[in-house]
Amino acid sequence: INVVCLSILQHQFTKVNLFKKMVSAETEEKLCSLMLAIAEAEKELEATRSELAETYSFEPYAAFARIDKHRMNFISALDIVNFLAYSFYSPRDNDVRVTEGEANQQVFKYAARMQTEIEYRAFLQLILSYDALQRFVAVQKLSYKPPKNTKLPQAFERSLAKLIKKDIELNNRLEGFRVALKECSDFDGFTVFTMIDKEDVNYLSEGNIRAVSYTHLTLPTIYSV
Repeated sequence: INVVCLSILQHQFTKVNLFKKMVSAETEEKLCSLMLAIAEAEKELEATRSELAETYSFEPYAAFARIDKHRMNFISALDIVNFLAYSFYSPRDNDVRVTEGEANQQVFKYAARMQTEIEYRAFLQLILSYDALQRFVAVQKLSYKPPKNTKLPQAFERSLAKLIKKDIELNNRLEGFRVALKECSDFDGFTVFTMIDKEDVNYLSEGNIRAVSYTHLTLPTIYSV
């Protein structure tokens, strides 16, 4: 649910018992378009996570330590840029370029509130599959820290780079939907939140997101919720 909240509202809201304003049909339509785009993006990202999980040599902490090459116990936007530029992403071309701004957006998506780096626990949200068995197998593996300035086994490194690049590409795709929603004259985050939270439970759940989505025949999956 954090992915949906952050993508739609960009920050969390504490609700109070205020009169709910209505939004226009145009704003509701653009909100639902954004929610559907988020759902589809999460399905694509989950498939890539599963691909990484099925890589024999995959181990979560080794992935984190590979990107955190300065051993700072966090990953910065520049760490992501450098990792992708020198990874085994492609057998013919190891040079995968993303901008520091794009990497900063990825850090913002996963970092804890008010932080500008991704710590290990937050990093797990990016790389671990939602599949319970795949998550269990991954966290049971013996953790290790690869030597500084060395790459992971090729299949592991390539799948990790593919996942990170995919997440950045999907975030770029969603930005157009976010901008279109924010440009609506009656848009504000609180009103949109209360529109979705029709039962006044003070959070977004699978149920209340689906209820809004059904209005426009869009059905987010449990993974995207």
